[in-house]
Amino acid sequence: MNNKCIAFVRSSLGLKSKTDRASKDAIFIAIDTEGTKDNLTELGISTFDTRDIENIDPGSSALEWSKQIKPRQFRFQAGQRQPFLFGAVEHRVPLTAIQPYLKLRSDRLYILVGHAVSHDIDKLAHVLGHQLRNEPNVVAIVDTYTLAQQCRMKLPGRLSELWRFLVNSSPGDVTPGDVIKLFSPRQLTADVDYKSNHAFHNAGNDAFYNMHTLLMLALRPELLREPQYVSSLAGVFLTARSAAWQLVRRLTKYTSRGDPMVPGSFVRRPEGVSSIQPPQSAKSRELTLRIKKPKT
Repeated sequence: MNNKCIAFVRSSLGLKSKTDRASKDAIFIAIDTEGTKDNLTELGISTFDTRDIENIDPGSSALEWSKQIKPRQFRFQAGQRQPFLFGAVEHRVPLTAIQPYLKLRSDRLYILVGHAVSHDIDKLAHVLGHQLRNEPNVVAIVDTYTLAQQCRMKLPGRLSELWRFLVNSSPGDVTPGDVIKLFSPRQLTADVDYKSNHAFHNAGNDAFYNMHTLLMLALRPELLREPQYVSSLAGVFLTARSAAWQLVRRLTKYTSRGDPMVPGSFVRRPEGVSSIQPPQSAKSRELTLRIKKPKT
């Protein structure tokens, strides 16, 4: 079902047809949680309004579009954790006060994004009693882990590895370190070792990475349609292409720079939606596509 899923995402982003989007005015919302099975220590939320990218070219590695991502980080317990890199403010609120931040606009459609997202949905339901699957204006759920693992030539499963692979293998002059420095308002990025997990395993960071990953996958649907090879020649080719880009970058000593992030806008809710439902268990790797008929 990868082709149907990515086609839905591309259509929602206006990549498939500028005049026929599946959910023209949808907001993509990526979530990530940190904590134990029965406790929630961090919650990351990144939103991406499709109306913000009208007449904007996505750019290399979807960086121009990614400037429209609005990341937020909520921390519920004190203690040393990975730093939140992509927001000027880290919200520290009691866990009992988080519900208002999870409320969705009733006049908008939402596409929920996650990496093994059933885990995060179930944790919010278990700890907070908040059932995202039951939200009437969440019209689709897209799992980037399932997308990566279902493709015929498997992409990396870990979010950190998948994100780095997509950045490194995209044509252009941007490295993972450039992306972190481009979107982070913090000075501490000079000390970030993006090759390690230093910048990951923070809910706010991972929600941003996951949204950026989905945008890059939408721009490169061929990665989800690789033909079946008896050998790993396709993987060797893509790895070699990534290495070649890195060599060119080192030789040219090119550094990417970008403009600051731009705030978004809100518009009315359209009529008629499509829906992709998530796997119902951790063992399932199926994404199903369901069409919801508009109310008459």
